[in-house]
Amino acid sequence: MKQIDEQFFVNDNQNKKSSVDDILVKDEKLLWQQTPKKSNFVMQRTIKFLPVAFIWLLIDVGIIVTFVTTMKDLSFLWFIVPFFALHLAPVWAYIASIVKAYAKVKNLKYVITNKRIMVIDGKDMFVSNSINLNDIKSCNVNQALSGRLARVADITILSNGDNSIVFNDIKDAKFICKKINEIAVSPTDVNGFEKITCNYCGSMYDSSLNKCPSCGATRKE
Repeated sequence: MKQIDEQFFVNDNQNKKSSVDDILVKDEKLLWQQTPKKSNFVMQRTIKFLPVAFIWLLIDVGIIVTFVTTMKDLSFLWFIVPFFALHLAPVWAYIASIVKAYAKVKNLKYVITNKRIMVIDGKDMFVSNSINLNDIKSCNVNQALSGRLARVADITILSNGDNSIVFNDIKDAKFICKKINEIAVSPTDVNGFEKITCNYCGSMYDSSLNKCPSCGATRKE
């Protein structure tokens, strides 16, 4: 007979992690957490498929309308309906990509503690990626045109071990990046140049440069 103990009939769901506090280790404190802006997150991941899906839909709708309005015998509908249902596969794929993006962003959490930076799948509170604060090499902000319109930006954090984390579509991204640089990035680079903070994007770069390598803003003396 299988060996059992007092935990044998304990349901694992009773101990299911449901918040960020549940995954923090000893002496670890939550400093900041945020989820991406849903509308911009979904748009960024689906917009490149929109033109194809839209044109495909217009063409198929036009053909369907032509068929229906010109056919005298509607018995052909048994063939036309399933045919175009399959022929609209690019449109269904585009809709599926929207649903998938919404499902992903719904559970996505970006977290900063006094020990590390994490990307968390909120559904199961699974840490998909993390970087210790002491291992951070750089933090930079990138903002696409859609991000400017939505007033969000992406934050890219690199570690000394070439690991990277990207916080997508974050509000106050410049401020958050600046704070990450203040608490985690060395004030000098490997060549001994003093690092300065970009007044525009919050990224840090060495003082020997006249422009920020992240956003191109001219350095202000």
